[in-house]
Amino acid sequence: MANHMRAWRLDRSGSILQTLSLVNNVPRPGGGTLLPDQILVKVASAALNHADHRIPALPLARLMITMPKTPGVDLSGRVMSVAPNVTGVQTGDHVIARLDPMKAPGSLSEYVVINKGAWTPIAKDVNLDQAAGATTTALAAYQALKGRVSQGDKVFINGGSGGVGTFAIQIAKMFGCHVTVACSTSKIALCKDLGADEIIDYRTSSVTEHLIKTGQVFKLVIDNVANSPLNLPQACEQYLTPDGRYVYMNADMSLAFMKNLIRGTALPTFLGGYRRQFELFVTKDNVDDMAHIANWVAEKKIKTVVDKAFPFEATTEAYERLIQGSATGKIIVQIDKT
Repeated sequence: MANHMRAWRLDRSGSILQTLSLVNNVPRPGGGTLLPDQILVKVASAALNHADHRIPALPLARLMITMPKTPGVDLSGRVMSVAPNVTGVQTGDHVIARLDPMKAPGSLSEYVVINKGAWTPIAKDVNLDQAAGATTTALAAYQALKGRVSQGDKVFINGGSGGVGTFAIQIAKMFGCHVTVACSTSKIALCKDLGADEIIDYRTSSVTEHLIKTGQVFKLVIDNVANSPLNLPQACEQYLTPDGRYVYMNADMSLAFMKNLIRGTALPTFLGGYRRQFELFVTKDNVDDMAHIANWVAEKKIKTVVDKAFPFEATTEAYERLIQGSATGKIIVQIDKT
């Protein structure tokens, strides 16, 4: 292996479209002896997430991230070497991984060293684009559902055609739930194909009014839309069961969003708080959860919906597509197709 590699890097905080560049002579990690619990992976594919561009754009990003920084959290790849104490994987195996967006070198590089707890093996016959996409968003969907729903429960997913939504539909159906999804007209066929039982076309009808008419039947709401109508959470008592939960998956830091979040999570009911449980969801690193997802993908119980795969050299264009906000499923960057 060469001592240097190609990697996309941010040299300062700000818009990723203005600060991202491809560097051809980045020192390859793992050139010496790997530390205990580490593996060296040749990255095959990386899946993009909104955190990739939102974190570097924060006003205090320069205090949170050490520059230069390679962005990217999710990846699939081939194991090139392992530390002597590593078990469960060996050279030549395929893995998926979820990297720390603050501390770890990112996935948009040809090689990466990964620590224990951030990776799990995946079957070699799984397409590596599919594998890369089944990481953060699949993990988020699984954790939002796990322990909160049972067979026969009704789940409403606001925004069923994005990264989290496409996985949430599939996993909820795997759990035996009845799934209602809100999406645009052009995404109805996809959501039905993934298993949705009922579709609300938000372009032709009011999502909130539709839910109110159903009555208090939903055990869980998974809201993937940052700018959801304000009356959607405000009317939650009319469509959530008394023990139901409303989960925000995609934070919009607008004043209106924060007001709804405070009413749902902090204010007592006598001060205007909602009479249902609200949560701002944070995906948690959990290697056991990742292993479940890897197995489900290998068993074809769930799949990654790939919006578009871009070559490594077109990573900036891939982020442009992501930031536009109209992607169906996951955007993939192909780094090594051999």
